[in-house]
Amino acid sequence: MNRKLEYSAVIRTLGLAGDKYMRLLKSLDNQTIKPKEILVVLAEGYDLPPERLGYERYVFSKKGIVSQRSLGAIEATSEYCLFLDDDLEFEDTMVERMFEPIIAKKADITFPIIPEMVPRTSAKTFCLYAMTATAVPMLFNKEGHYTRITSSGGWSYNENIDFSKDALYEAQTAPGACYLVKTEYARKIRFEEECWLELASFSLPDDQINFYKYYKLGYKIMGLSNIHILHLDGGGTNYVRKQKAAYALAKHHVIFWHRFVFKPSHNVLYKLISALAL
Repeated sequence: MNRKLEYSAVIRTLGLAGDKYMRLLKSLDNQTIKPKEILVVLAEGYDLPPERLGYERYVFSKKGIVSQRSLGAIEATSEYCLFLDDDLEFEDTMVERMFEPIIAKKADITFPIIPEMVPRTSAKTFCLYAMTATAVPMLFNKEGHYTRITSSGGWSYNENIDFSKDALYEAQTAPGACYLVKTEYARKIRFEEECWLELASFSLPDDQINFYKYYKLGYKIMGLSNIHILHLDGGGTNYVRKQKAAYALAKHHVIFWHRFVFKPSHNVLYKLISALAL
């Protein structure tokens, strides 16, 4: 890339991830496009993590995904923000590859599709998500798509992502563990207005609203396959955690549906179908 690209790596943390956090820092330090700054958004009442590269900048925020991510967008000094969880490890070219669709104007926001975060449908998980009206696998028009928000306020997903080749998948929502976006856009969605979400202890409702606010403003969200990235949180994929997360999302389901699906529509028929779907 000929153009000089600057980004702030914004890490939301409690400072307790230890070796996982250090592996994230090393991944950033090894990037072919290095961050202009590493902005660590630490929850109030927690100590600075002992793991460090030496050029981090620390700010303190109220504890919570919404509060910490919002402050990161406000405090960032670069044109772009790379929002990150504190327990990731990724290839040296990840950021460069995430920039490519943005520079080519194929995307406004990019994220790597993390294999273990792609839902896998089993009888147990299908029943769980169906009962809470939160997520269902895509049945039609799957090609080139990763997720869509449904008329019920839940989301559908393509579980057949091809990780063997480079590809872009359009999304309306995604996990917020890692994504790249212009700082200006991150401020425009006014995510700080959604602090009510911090009543839930899981990030699924937060991420769904975070990304859907981008989508509703007209920004194109694209997932990239075939990027080597590891989510080091070993408890993140077990069934019990998925169950708790699904019920956390269901807890705010009606609020999301009313604010972002039902209320904005002026189509009476769509509103009727949406209400019946809920």
